[in-house]
Amino acid sequence: MNPDPETTNTGDPGGSTGGGGTTSEPGVVGCGASEKPELDAQIKVTSGGAERDVVVHLPPEYDPSKPVPLVLAYHFVNGTPGTMDTATGLSKAADTAGMAIVYPVGTNGSFNAGKCCGKAWEEGIDDVTFTRDILSALEATYCIDKSRIYATGMSGGGMMAYRLACEMADELAAVAPVAGALHTMEPCMPSRPVPILAIHGTEDESVPFGGGEGQPPIPWSGDLIFASVEENVAAFRTANECADATTETYNKGDTACVAWTGCKADATVELCTVDGGGHTWPSGSFPSILGKTSTDLDASAHILMFFSEHSLK
Repeated sequence: MNPDPETTNTGDPGGSTGGGGTTSEPGVVGCGASEKPELDAQIKVTSGGAERDVVVHLPPEYDPSKPVPLVLAYHFVNGTPGTMDTATGLSKAADTAGMAIVYPVGTNGSFNAGKCCGKAWEEGIDDVTFTRDILSALEATYCIDKSRIYATGMSGGGMMAYRLACEMADELAAVAPVAGALHTMEPCMPSRPVPILAIHGTEDESVPFGGGEGQPPIPWSGDLIFASVEENVAAFRTANECADATTETYNKGDTACVAWTGCKADATVELCTVDGGGHTWPSGSFPSILGKTSTDLDASAHILMFFSEHSLK
């Protein structure tokens, strides 16, 4: 997959989606379709009275008679599905994991994470309802495993993933924000325990690991003061009623991951800390101005492995 959309007011994925993708309205297909759909497609989803764009990528082994896990991937501020995929390698990783991956398109390159970011936040775009509308459309079109729907995102998209954990716990089996922060207007009160994997660099200047004011080059809206990564993780440890003890799940070079287990409904909370890491996606492709990109953790593969361990209960 190599979509390279241009960002417009509603987001326009534009261009080729790799395997001969097409632009189409969601059809009533779902599970049991007689024909296998194209692996790459750009669809329109009506939400909030407007048509919005979504890019869908199916794994090569997709079978319309067998439910497939689905990952929602929210791009960074000023990003697109194409730049998100290129920067993270998520589609390739999802092919290996046998998961479908879906890239919503933000409003002028942004999603409304509650207190952030860009045009979506300024105009009060309801991106939580947009997400629910995406799932309704996809479940009518593709054979989706409704017990294995996940969300991830980078930067502003990571903030959106956090928000979905707070407000869409009824539909998401697990969430994995990267270089994001819990930044909603309302207290985070998930309706059920949600497994969380957070990945963050200690030298991230845009969304500081220790909290505080974000710095350029990310064009945040207004004066944003972020909670620390530890505070973000602690919020879910408390909500999930996790034990205090930690287990090391990964340690290589600059990256160490620890997990809090013994949580209610097995809703593990895991944190991967990249020592010296910048505002980047480990093993991704990001400009040096955003700081160091670790090559010691394949973030996409680690996230999808984490997802594979959790289903909606």
